Amino acid sequence: MKTLCINTCFKSAEIYLNGERSQYVCIDSNCKHSEHVMPTIEKMLETNDINPRDIDLFGICVGPGSFTGIRIGVALVKGLGFNDKKCIQFNSFELLATQYFINNPEKSRVMVIMDGLSGNVFVGAYSDDLGELIAPQVVDFEGMRNLLKSGNYDVISGAEDKDKFSLPYVEVEERAYQEILNIKSAKGEIIPVSDITPIYLRKSQAEVELEKKENANK
Repeated sequence: MKTLCINTCFKSAEIYLNGERSQYVCIDSNCKHSEHVMPTIEKMLETNDINPRDIDLFGICVGPGSFTGIRIGVALVKGLGFNDKKCIQFNSFELLATQYFINNPEKSRVMVIMDGLSGNVFVGAYSDDLGELIAPQVVDFEGMRNLLKSGNYDVISGAEDKDKFSLPYVEVEERAYQEILNIKSAKGEIIPVSDITPIYLRKSQAEVELEKKENANK
């Protein structure tokens, strides 16, 4: 089976290709994914002598993260998948949790915290088989403290937020993509590419500014 997995939710884009052999590329493009991701995918496919139509399964991180990044990744998979291919979607919390459990196989519960901007925090919690313990949500700091009291969790952030939270953090590696695709495939969480659903959690800055203007004009 040939698999192509794309994550454009973070500042660095990550692409995992598995065919006759596996290849993993991390592009430190500082969110300039529209300029770098597709050329990198094309080069990877060419190097491995794979036509996009030969991809059997796509993987896609659907957020939360960069609004533009999420849209680019979803659009790429839908374009490459021609809407008739199969896909496994996963969120940023699940990916970071997967890396944490790979690094700490003795652990069984983790809460992942991400910067939600404007004084907000993105939160999600999972068991070691990626069972959802706390659904992805956006809360303020008081809400985060209440969630921390709700269960016995290890609490982590991603590498991008290591300077924003005084927490242990994980850096996602190739094995996390291999593992999350295997876990979700075993659970039967495979959908048509056309059914991919992004997770934004909060409104974009453009939407916030538009609402402000509309309220000011009332």
